[in-house]
Amino acid sequence: MKRRDLYIFRRGLIESDFSHATITFIVNKNKRLVNQEISDMEKITEPNNEYKKYQLEKEQIAKKYANKKEDGSYDMIKIPDIMTGDIKMVYNVDGIFDENSKYNKEVKALNKKFEKAIKEHEEKINKYNEFLNEESEFKPYTIGLKLLADNEKCPSRIMDKIHWMISDT
Repeated sequence: MKRRDLYIFRRGLIESDFSHATITFIVNKNKRLVNQEISDMEKITEPNNEYKKYQLEKEQIAKKYANKKEDGSYDMIKIPDIMTGDIKMVYNVDGIFDENSKYNKEVKALNKKFEKAIKEHEEKINKYNEFLNEESEFKPYTIGLKLLADNEKCPSRIMDKIHWMISDT
């Protein structure tokens, strides 16, 4: 299993819906372990203080140009996270796709101001992506295929994501 596969495995564990006690127990143990493994891995990508300042200032610019709802709260949109595919909420900003918009001009100036911190963070992310392609030492708890087949229905879309925890016995 490559480290990248841990994200797929976790998604399968989250999406699984088993009722058999032993199977549910093993799924829950694996959820806990894979969450810890991924958490430890993602610490590699934590931004340094200078990049955190950049993120904060960029958020302030986004808030400045973000659309607001009638109740005064910010209009947020859902987008997939580049690394995990998880859905995250971001400010809905007018002119985000217009490179001559006031928003984009301010962001460009900010990017220039924090050019070094951005480059360092991007290098960190690139190294992390290489790291994800390496073999993982993670060993999931397993259940026998017979136990699963005799007690549960497991759709192939789930089985494709959790097959690492299924043994032939």
